[in-house]
Amino acid sequence: MSITIGEARYLLESFSPAGYQCEWDNTGWNIVSGNDITGIYICLDVTSDIVNRAEKHGCNMILSHHPLFFNSVKSVDADDSIGEVACKIIKNDMSLYCAHTSVDEAQWGLNIDLAERLGLKEIGFLESLEESHGSGFIGYTEPVELSDILRKIKDVFKTDSVRVSCSDMQRIINCVAGCTGAGSDLVGVAASRGADLFITGEIKHNVYVENNGMVLVEAGHYDTEKRFVHLAADYLQKKADELKYNLLIIRDMETLRPYFNY
Repeated sequence: MSITIGEARYLLESFSPAGYQCEWDNTGWNIVSGNDITGIYICLDVTSDIVNRAEKHGCNMILSHHPLFFNSVKSVDADDSIGEVACKIIKNDMSLYCAHTSVDEAQWGLNIDLAERLGLKEIGFLESLEESHGSGFIGYTEPVELSDILRKIKDVFKTDSVRVSCSDMQRIINCVAGCTGAGSDLVGVAASRGADLFITGEIKHNVYVENNGMVLVEAGHYDTEKRFVHLAADYLQKKADELKYNLLIIRDMETLRPYFNY
């Protein structure tokens, strides 16, 4: 049960087109062993524990959302966290592919998926780059009180709390925009397009202060992106079946939010 590295490349790049990524990103192959792929272990972040779990499940490839290497690498030190993980992957003859903003901005990606799970209508990219991809999402809902849509958001993200900029729980919401992960740079775009509410994973303090009255909802980076594991597994399994690839695909179900709300 395995596929060649070339077959894996075709499969992964159909899910995570390199041309969709932001210019600052490092989507794509972070480490390539060249070996045939016995299985793909899908996770949000690459850690030493993830490498151990991948090996335990018989996977010699890891697919993560967040890249291991964000900045240019001039040296690898096994004594720091990134270097330790990189060395462990190489030592175990594994490959690592990271599908980051290329998936965030895809039609089948995290942002459009979130809008659909929120039950929005007339969904589109908040900021279109091309017809096939863009940044964030925007969509519409029947008039709903803020308290009701906050309950929906918490249910969708399976989280116990969110941070909100507005205390008027009876405020009516008609248009919702957002961006998974750290998307507060799009707050101005959302306001210009008439959004009543903007949701993302992280919002800087100055964005709250400078906000013009739109409701801001901060749900946590992890909670807005943990869906990646299932989104990627479902896509790759379907594509692998179509291509008749005999491939093991495992979802990381053990990693928890790296903090808790007290």
